[in-house]
Order: sequence, then structure tokens, then C-alpha cells
Amino acid sequence: MRILYLGKHGQQNNDDEGAISHSLTRLGHTVTLFQVEDLAWDRENLNALSNDYDIALFHKLPVDYARYVCDRWRGVCWFFDPIDKGFDWNDQYAHGIKDYLYKGFFTDGDFVKSEDRLNIHLLRQGFDAPESTPRLTVEEQPNECERDLLFIGTVGHGGYKDRELTLRFLIDKYGSVAHTQYSIFKQNLTEICQNTKIMLAMPPVTDNYWSNRAYLLTGRGAFLLHPYSEQLAKQFKNSIGFYHDKADLEDKIEYYLERPRLRWNMQTHAQHLTLSQHLYKHRVRDLMEICNV
Repeated sequence: MRILYLGKHGQQNNDDEGAISHSLTRLGHTVTLFQVEDLAWDRENLNALSNDYDIALFHKLPVDYARYVCDRWRGVCWFFDPIDKGFDWNDQYAHGIKDYLYKGFFTDGDFVKSEDRLNIHLLRQGFDAPESTPRLTVEEQPNECERDLLFIGTVGHGGYKDRELTLRFLIDKYGSVAHTQYSIFKQNLTEICQNTKIMLAMPPVTDNYWSNRAYLLTGRGAFLLHPYSEQLAKQFKNSIGFYHDKADLEDKIEYYLERPRLRWNMQTHAQHLTLSQHLYKHRVRDLMEICNV
């Protein structure tokens, strides 16, 4: 299949687009990368492209840009973020493009369920599986970790009120638990994951929505403590720690800090599950089966 892939390619942080294009190529598809700026700037170059692409894949094009693409080709959007959870731009975007898409893939299962449309599908993100990622084994001894707790992620806008309240609670009790240097996604995130006793996930989380942190961190060998999600618990069984509220989070932190061998066994199993079932190559295969034209 011939795929036009429009995006911000070559990003310096976590390069999802690079992992996706690589996976598409490995599956035998022909991928043309188009570097997006804005529609006024790009229109001449877009008009010069062939109409023969089977699909045009994108993630977060502005609505007018997305509509232009969908008018020219079979537009396929793979949207990674929460919808109808307090992030106005996400909500406006998803509802603004859904009618124009040949196929829409969303990581928010609540949105997909509420829409109940033939062109809207659930597709999670995945782990990009760098070859340098050390594989954990149950037979090894747990590492002597440099730090107890760490959260890596965005705060300060949109629907992150519960996340901020949880972080304040943790900072008051444990001190600094948040890392704000996003360059670590390309540099030393694996080292950080494997030298932290507990990597934290935060709201927003529902039974049908969670961020890619679940795969990004477990794939690198982290022990992950995550807000409870019924569907995520089914995926990872007993290899991720789950908490229900701040009091339960405090109890679970104390419980797991005291049990290094249990943490090691769980994170080893979680990494195995991610590497065997939740890579971008698995997601891309599912996407292309649904998009078969």
C-alpha cells in the first residue's frame, strides 16, 4: 500500500512518527514522509503530490488542513490524546474532523464507544522498542535503585487538575517526584526507568482511556504504579501496580517500596508483555488491516 504520512517528522523527544513509519516500511508498505508546516505554506507542495496514495495518515493537523487532506486522499487520523476530559482543543479537533475521515483511530476508548460509528476505531499507542533496551529477567537480582519515586509528564493546563492535586500530595509527603526535562525521552529514559523503584502514572485515566506511558515505561523495564483501569488491568494482569485514590496510592507506595523482589518480578513480566504485544509494529499491523483498500 502507498501511504502519504503527514507530520512533524524527526522530533527530538519521543519519536512516535519515526517508529510508526519504520513499522509501516517493515510491513512492506511504501511510505512518503511529508513535513507539515501550515496549510498556506504547504498547499503548493501538496497540490504537486500524486493522487494515487492509498491513504494519507496524520495525527494532529489543524482542522482546515485535515479537511484539505481528506478531500484529496482517504484521510486516516490516528489521534493519541484524551477527548471530552477537559482539554478543549482535543474535543474541538476530534469532533471537527470525524465526519471527513475515511478512518479515524483514537486512543480514547470512551470517545470511540460514545461515537459508535463505522469509521471510528480504537487503537492504542505503542512502544517503539529501541534495540538498545536492556531486557530484564526474573533470574536477575533487583537493581539498587537511585530514587524511590518519579513521575514524567505534563502538568499545568486543561484536564490535569486531578494530576496536579495528586502530585502536590506526593510532593508534600515524599519531596520531589516529578521530572520535567523532556530530552530524557531520547537520551536516558531507560536508565531512569530501571534506576527508579516506582515510576508513577497519573490521571486522567478511565476504564477505557490511559496514556502511552503504560507502554513507554514498561517497555523500558520500569515498575509502574498506575491509576486503576479495568481494560489496562486485563492487558497487564498482575504485572502493573494499580491504585484507586490518594489514600490507596500512599498505601501502595509503601507496600511496593518494601518489596523489591515483587517489584522486579512484576516489571520483568510487564516488559515481556509490552515487547511481545504492544509495540508500534503490532499497532500498525492492526491499523493497516482495518484500512485495507
